[in-house]
Amino acid sequence: MELMQVIEERSSYRYAFAETGPIPREHLRQIAQAGIDAPSACNQQSTYFVVVDDPQMLQELAKTADIPSMEALTTAKAAIAIFTDDTPVYHGK
Repeated sequence: MELMQVIEERSSYRYAFAETGPIPREHLRQIAQAGIDAPSACNQQSTYFVVVDDPQMLQELAKTADIPSMEALTTAKAAIAIFTDDTPVYHGK
C-alpha cells in the first residue's frame, strides 16, 4: 500500500468501543514502534511513548485527560500516552 493511499483512507474513531477482548500486546508494540521510528527534528528522538492497557490505569488516565470525548478513553481497551521533551532542538525552536 502506498503512503498517500494510507493517508487518504485513514479514519478516526471517537465513540464507545465495542466490547471485545484485550488488544494484543504485539499490536500495541507495533503501533508504538511506528511512532518511535517516525522522523524527529534533527533526529533528537525527544518523544516517549507509554502504552497503557491495564483497566485501572486507563480509568485513572481518563480522570486526568483533558480531551473533548472522554467516553472514548473510558471505554478504550488501551491508550498510548505521548510525552515530548520541550528542549529546543533546531535553532531554538
